[in-house]
Amino acid sequence: MAGLYKLGHILRDNFSFLWYCVERVNSCMFFLRYSGRLKKIQNNSFYDKVLNKKEKEHHIYIKTVSIEDVYTLSCFFESQPASAFTFFRPHEFDAKSLKRLVKDSSFLMWIAVKKNINDADETVGYIFQRSYFWGISYRGYITDYKYRGCGIGKLMMAAANLASKELKLKVYGSISPYNKSSINLAEATGGIDIIKTLDNGDYFVSYKID
Repeated sequence: MAGLYKLGHILRDNFSFLWYCVERVNSCMFFLRYSGRLKKIQNNSFYDKVLNKKEKEHHIYIKTVSIEDVYTLSCFFESQPASAFTFFRPHEFDAKSLKRLVKDSSFLMWIAVKKNINDADETVGYIFQRSYFWGISYRGYITDYKYRGCGIGKLMMAAANLASKELKLKVYGSISPYNKSSINLAEATGGIDIIKTLDNGDYFVSYKID
């Protein structure tokens, strides 16, 4: 799996047209295999079971990213400090790129939203899984810098785990050994197995979602 992860990054970074073709084929195949279960996890009420009392009191909920969320999500990325992207640069963050990802059936995307009574709803976190039709997925996430330490990451991980379990996906990712908060979060939401250390020093991990 680590080899496939590395190959994917090489194609994405150096052979953009070939990567685009791979994405299109994979998206179609993923939809054909998972279409029935995708409808279930795209229903936002599916994630109500991961909300605890505190989150309900603070009007925080999980929703799948739709075309209507693209502008808000792009603004969310623009509002984050440069330091937020030290360990997080999985794709481009402009509206055009996000719209393309939303249309990709295999690219699973969720946001954590804080519902404000007297103001517009606020995106406070984002988590994604780049998935493949043979049943594997690669995860990444970012929490709004203003809401770190508030349980947003834990909520998003629980939601993504719930969806992954429904689709029966094996979930992988990379975590920098210097990113202690991500390591601690992963351990607190099911745990991880470190498979190997990548060439750049990051851990290639398998998420435990059961």
